[in-house]
Amino acid sequence: MPISKAQIKEISALNRRKTREELGLFVAEGEKVVEELIHSNLEVISIWATEEGFEKRAAWGPKMEKVSSNDMERMTHLSSPSPFLALARIPSPEKTFKNRILFLDRIQDPGNMGALIRIADWFGWSVVAQPGSVDFWNPKVVMASMGSIFRVQPQERTHENLDKELPAETSWIGTDMKGTMLQHFEIPEKLVLVMGSEAQGMSAEIENRCQNIVSIPGGGNTESLNVAVAAGILCYGLTSQTLHYR
Repeated sequence: MPISKAQIKEISALNRRKTREELGLFVAEGEKVVEELIHSNLEVISIWATEEGFEKRAAWGPKMEKVSSNDMERMTHLSSPSPFLALARIPSPEKTFKNRILFLDRIQDPGNMGALIRIADWFGWSVVAQPGSVDFWNPKVVMASMGSIFRVQPQERTHENLDKELPAETSWIGTDMKGTMLQHFEIPEKLVLVMGSEAQGMSAEIENRCQNIVSIPGGGNTESLNVAVAAGILCYGLTSQTLHYR
C-alpha cells in the first residue's frame, strides 16, 4: 500500500524534538544505520525503501515497503536522501551504568554527539548528557552514531542526579589544557569523564565537582581539539590498562 500524505507529514515532523518526545518515535536513515537498527533490540515500526533499495535489501522482511524517490525526498531529514528510512520507538532509558561513563555537558552539534556515542560504544562506556545538550534521537545524531546509539542507549541526567545514582568511590574527571597530563594520571576503577560544550567547555559547577582535571599532551600549536577527537584519545587512555583487544 502506498505511503499516505499523513504518514509522510508525521515522519517529516520527527525532525522536531517536541514531536519525537510526544510520539516516542525517531527516524533512522542510511543502509548501515537501518541494518544496525534491525539487528538491535529496539522496536522497529516500519521501513521504507526506494525501488533500488527494495531490490537490494528484500531480505529485510515484511516491514519494508516501497516508496518513490519523490516521496523519500519528502520524508528524509538529510540533505541527500538515502534509499532507506526506518521508523522506530525510542527505548526506555536503562537504569544501570558501566564503570566508565562519558558525561556530555551541553554538547550542541549533532555530528559531535553521534561521534561521541560511537566512541563510547567502541570502548564500552555508558553515555549520559546534561540537559541542554542536543537530543540523542535527532536524525543527524542517529546517523552520525552509525548505529552505536542502539547499543549504548544514552541517558539524560543532571550531574547532581547522576552523582546520587553512582557509588561513592566514583571519580569525576574534567578536561582542560592545564590539567594533569594523561600519561601521568592514575586511572580509578570507576569514573565519569566530563566533556564540555564546544563553545564554552565545562560549566563551573561541574568543574567544581571534578576531583581531577586531565589534559592531552601535544607538540603542535593548535589551540584545541574537536570534542569528539579529544574524547576518543581520553577514552583510550583511560581504558587502555583494562582493554581486551579484539
